[in-house]
Amino acid sequence: MEMLSGANSADAVRPVDAGVRAVPQCVAVSMLLPGTLVTVCTRYSRYRLVVIDGCHVLVSGGDLPGQTEAFIVGGGDDGEKTGWIIEGLRLEFWTANTRLVTSAIQTVNVTR
Repeated sequence: MEMLSGANSADAVRPVDAGVRAVPQCVAVSMLLPGTLVTVCTRYSRYRLVVIDGCHVLVSGGDLPGQTEAFIVGGGDDGEKTGWIIEGLRLEFWTANTRLVTSAIQTVNVTR
């Protein structure tokens, strides 16, 4: 495993050999720079998140009607991994006054 960090990426855990996923991809949303794009593919949907600041994002995809401002609560069924997006867990976020929980995350990709 290697720990990646820097001005253009989040602190994330990735396997050294990208062809072998020994550990799940994990992203600390609050560590991402504004404008960073996070693509989350779940079992049933695909979401596109653009970081505004901290855990505030613009999200589109899934059953959302268009790009919507949201707050990332975190991974797991009750956001127990606060501020994290983690492969294998569900993602919880809030839009206006609606709580959304995705199906299990299959892949997470971060681009700047």
